[in-house]
Amino acid sequence: MSKQIMNEENWIDSAMQSTEGIRKASPSEELYSRIEQSIFQKIPKRRIRFAIAAAFLLLCINVLSLFSLENNSTEQSYNLESSTLINDYNLYEE
Repeated sequence: MSKQIMNEENWIDSAMQSTEGIRKASPSEELYSRIEQSIFQKIPKRRIRFAIAAAFLLLCINVLSLFSLENNSTEQSYNLESSTLINDYNLYEE
């Protein structure tokens, strides 16, 4: 091997060996308990009820708008088809 490749491998080995004996970082007991409390903090029931009611309201609005759009599009396509048939086949004279 060339001298440059050997130097790179030696540098990598020395860098990897320098991490030996390093301890894992750990928070103090007080900090750990504060973090744990903030994670497991209870959400008030009032807020949960409000979120459920808002989601239900949005769901109802979406369903109603879908039905409304479906009815309008069916009615419009029926009118368009019937007027096309009438014009194409001259069923009614003007």
